[in-house]
Amino acid sequence: MTDPKTMGLWQASGVIWQATHRHKKGGLYRVLGQGVNESDRVPVVIYDDESGQIWVRPSEEFWDGRFTAFPEKKPNITGLWTRLRAAFR
Repeated sequence: MTDPKTMGLWQASGVIWQATHRHKKGGLYRVLGQGVNESDRVPVVIYDDESGQIWVRPSEEFWDGRFTAFPEKKPNITGLWTRLRAAFR
């Protein structure tokens, strides 16, 4: 369950959350990274949804066609740079 304190974290931070994958049932998710399950050493994919809920799934399941990647887009850092400059003035 998502911690209510982190709900909307992306909106509050000013960082734009951008999905990288769509689940076959329609949900949008962003891959955060890859890891290894400590108990059985199975490779996993770590991803989140727009609400901030973090999910972990075996890599084999993630890459078996359940998720479709969006074409890679270059991030627009102009707005981020402007916000950072303003924050340090």
